[in-house]
Amino acid sequence: MKGWFSLFILLALSSSSIVMAARSHRHHPHHHHHGHVKSKDTVHFKPRIPIAPSSSIPWIVPAVNNVTWNFNVTGWPHSNITFQAGDILVFNYDHDLHNVVPVDEANYLNCSIPDLATVYTSGNDEIVLQPGTNYFICGTMGHCIAGMLIAVTAT
Repeated sequence: MKGWFSLFILLALSSSSIVMAARSHRHHPHHHHHGHVKSKDTVHFKPRIPIAPSSSIPWIVPAVNNVTWNFNVTGWPHSNITFQAGDILVFNYDHDLHNVVPVDEANYLNCSIPDLATVYTSGNDEIVLQPGTNYFICGTMGHCIAGMLIAVTAT
């Protein structure tokens, strides 16, 4: 019988921030796992991470008071984290106050939102990383300039 189980790895980035990664692996067909998580189930943590049988890793943007997308993300990710194209960034935030806008480098540096930009507003957004540097800003007026922006490079 073929199946999937998820190996969760907690990577402590600092005393106040944790990144949780989930990587899926096949289990050995002769081992029986009681109470294992099926690939379509959702495991509830703070914040939640959906489990999917793939090689991509969901990365939680570092949490500050259980809110991941906030003004204190400057300096993340640290240089010791390696992202792969296809990995998923998970942004959890108060959707009444913030949003997430993927932008190019020029708009990132200028804190500007292009006319045809995709604006994520759910408060629990999962964005697949593309090869190269991925730039994200908060589109709420004044938030990007105040430091609510990150750049993540995926190989």
